[in-house]
Order: sequence, then C-alpha cells, then structure tokens
Amino acid sequence: MKKLSFLTLCLVIFTLSQSVIAQDYQIPADMPINNGELEWLSFKDNIAEVKVDKKKVTVKSKRKSTSWGIKLVQPAMTFSKVPLKMNGDFYLSATVKPSKIDNETMFGIVINAPNEADYNVIAFDKQFCYFLRVMNLNGAFVIQGEQERVRYKYNKKKGNVWTIALERRNGGDYSVMLNGLEVRTLPKVLQLNFPAIGLFVTNKATIEGTGVAYEQWAAPIVCEE
Repeated sequence: MKKLSFLTLCLVIFTLSQSVIAQDYQIPADMPINNGELEWLSFKDNIAEVKVDKKKVTVKSKRKSTSWGIKLVQPAMTFSKVPLKMNGDFYLSATVKPSKIDNETMFGIVINAPNEADYNVIAFDKQFCYFLRVMNLNGAFVIQGEQERVRYKYNKKKGNVWTIALERRNGGDYSVMLNGLEVRTLPKVLQLNFPAIGLFVTNKATIEGTGVAYEQWAAPIVCEE
C-alpha cells in the first residue's frame, strides 16, 4: 500500500507540474554565439579550422567528401556544453549560415557531445534532414543515421540564415525546427546525456554561427523514495 501511495503521489506531482509548465512555452531570444557563457576554442588541424571572434564562430572543413564504392566523409566540428537537462522540457538552437547547400555537403548543429570523438548532429543537405551519430575510431570517421533521413521544407529567411532548433514539450518526442517550422521529430527515448551546442560541416565548406538560444522550460521530475 505504501508503494502504491508513493507511485500515486509521483503521478499527481508530474500531472500538476505538466499542467503548469504547459501553459507558457516562450522561445528564448537569440544571444550572440560568443556571449561569454559558452566556451569556444580556436584551433587548426588537417581536418578543420575554427575561428572565434566577438560576432561569430566559423568552422571550415578542409577535407573533400569522396565516394569510391564507400562514402568517405571527414567532418569538421566544434561544440560547447550548455546548462540543460535534455530529458526534461527545453529549447536549444543555433543560428548559422552555410557557405553552400548541395547534395554533397552536410552542415548543421551538434546537440549531444561527450567529446569530439563521439557526438550527435542535426544535419542538412539540399534535400534531407538527418540525425547522425558521428564517431572517430582511431582516426577513421564512422557516421550512423544517414539512411534515416527525411525531406524538409526550407522556410526561407533573409540572408540565407538558418535557425536550427531542438525542443521538447510536455515530456514528449523531440522536435527539430528549422526557422520556426517543424521538419521532423525524434523519439523521446533518446539518451541525450551530454547537452551541447556546436557547428558541423563537411566537404570543404564553411559554416558560420552567429547566435544561440537555450532555456530549460522544465527539468525532469525524479521521485525518490
């Protein structure tokens, strides 16, 4: 009976909290990407070059994607941790400008990154939106998720600006947004334990990040006996 009462109490707390937070999901205002709250590092190697100044973070890919039976992609990326709990309700976005948009180039945002050798990306090319896992195994890149792609509609903004966002409401699935328009969903069972925001690009292209936004709408509810 004690166990049942405890579970009932958790359910009541969860229901009440959801009814309160569901009333008002305000999208946070864009901040400069290099706003002093996030840590961005400038670096240069044989795969990528990252430049940071007061107005933007720029990532340049130095390797061209090739395909000789097996597609070879060596992505360039950078990321910073963000203070979110992604198993709660939240909003996370970056405003970016890609140097080119075609079927050979991928670009997008890093959203889950324990380190530079294992991370998740919301990526785009000219036709499709992807949710990728990228791993660097002893210098060889492995990219998972390219086959689970969805076509998207680009809601055009002035200046070829892309605001790519991930949000979650009412403990449901994750929504991928592009310039305010939902382009796909991701299942709520995803384990996004390393919240981050970052930039990703391939095929000797460049991506510039100018703005970020993030807010914890509701932290996950944990009932402990």
